[in-house]
Amino acid sequence: MNKRDTHHSGFARRSRIRRRTAYMQVIASAARLETAKAQLASARELDQQTADRVKSEVSPEIDSLRAQVERQSAEQRLTNATNQFDKDKLTLARIIGLAIDQEFGVSDPLAYHPLSGITSDSATEDAFRSAPTSEAPKPACEPRLSPFGLKRRSDCPLSP
Repeated sequence: MNKRDTHHSGFARRSRIRRRTAYMQVIASAARLETAKAQLASARELDQQTADRVKSEVSPEIDSLRAQVERQSAEQRLTNATNQFDKDKLTLARIIGLAIDQEFGVSDPLAYHPLSGITSDSATEDAFRSAPTSEAPKPACEPRLSPFGLKRRSDCPLSP
């Protein structure tokens, strides 16, 4: 393998990493968008309930104002999440070579799959098995006590 092939394989690897990263960003932005939609639905419902309570004179008007501010904040978060999702989709489209005006969507979002076969006990056993033993290398020199009771390594060649 010559220098040109090595450079090309490095470029191809970086290109794959960029594509994967952009795809993950789109998936993460889609999840944030769904979260913002759910928060907006919740804020709208709270605003409606609070308005009904104020109308029936069960709750003070300040609660209605707080609910309105929360709803408006949720609307702004949804707008921000939508914009970020669109930006991430544009970035992915540029990286994979699609036309800017071409519509596309994420066909298979990552789903949660619980780990199987790993228990707390097996993880603990694996950790103890892979932990370093007491035969770890010792430092070149041990710190000694100074006249003031402080440890120092003045006799060590590499210490400050």
